[in-house]
Amino acid sequence: PPVDIRDYLAKPSTDTSTEDWQVPSLMIYMVSMFSKAVINQFTGEGAVNTKSAEPTGVLAMQILSMEEFSFQGTSLVDILLAKFHASCPVLWGIYGPESTPQGKKRIGWRIQEGRFVDEQRHSERMTGLGAGFAAIALRNFSRSRLRNPFPPKEYWESLANIVNVPPTEVQQTHLIVLKSMVENAAERFILFFDAAAVAALRHALVNFPRTLPESLRTKPACKAVELLVGQLKTEKNLSLV
Repeated sequence: PPVDIRDYLAKPSTDTSTEDWQVPSLMIYMVSMFSKAVINQFTGEGAVNTKSAEPTGVLAMQILSMEEFSFQGTSLVDILLAKFHASCPVLWGIYGPESTPQGKKRIGWRIQEGRFVDEQRHSERMTGLGAGFAAIALRNFSRSRLRNPFPPKEYWESLANIVNVPPTEVQQTHLIVLKSMVENAAERFILFFDAAAVAALRHALVNFPRTLPESLRTKPACKAVELLVGQLKTEKNLSLV
């Protein structure tokens, strides 16, 4: 049976004619199942090896840029982003104390068999999702006839969302996602935004950690972000300090 496509778009049209916005529900189901598989790939293989998120990201954006998975020129990428939002809310600047059940739910701790997954599994999931987000957000469509359904500016916005969280509200989850979304993507970020990207990376990896409470700066997640600065210098010849 047909459904109104606007129910599945983040910024739907205000056109009052619902008849023109009907699509087969099977289309929505197919994109939803595909998006779920993409998220599972990111939290599975991508959590172990962040570089493996790249081919999945390429495939996801290739599929979601196709006319067959669009409606009147509008991609259904919002369905994938909705699953990202549910799994990794910190990409949208959401925060909450990890010391409480409510806070854990807010920032994406998964519940299995009635209890939260352990810290190690949560860290792995967030690592895979951070790398996966970079893999879908920094795709170059300049040589493609297709339109990029999720342009690089979205990566910039999510990076800003994390580093603009009030320092006293920052959790290890924010830092885990920050590190994983940058470590394999710095070069492509700079390719799109040039010197502005270098300034953004300097703020995110150097200045931002310095504003955090001392109790958080001693945590492994914060140390990993700070070590990434040296890693980029050694492997990419990118100096941020």
